[in-house]
Amino acid sequence: MTNVVKESTPNNRKPTVEETRRWMPYLVAEINRVEPRFIVLMGQVAWKTPRLKGIEYVETYHPTAAMRFPKASQKFLADFGALKDKVAAINDRGSGARKV
Repeated sequence: MTNVVKESTPNNRKPTVEETRRWMPYLVAEINRVEPRFIVLMGQVAWKTPRLKGIEYVETYHPTAAMRFPKASQKFLADFGALKDKVAAINDRGSGARKV
């Protein structure tokens, strides 16, 4: 689990475009180091993450939105249910060197 922006913003506000741009190379480096099969992007800031080859991305609501809004909660839970099924299918087939 990680964040796009690697520092707290004043008053916990949404990061600015400049803050997101400044920290994006660090996020991409983390992704390359971990080599995940899946990345779950939770919320609008995370949805701006560049898509790297060989990784499946799941866009869903931020957990805070899922707690506040019933429709967001339903999609959030459905997205994680689908991800659970995908991970189980990979584990059933036997995974390669990449982490799930």
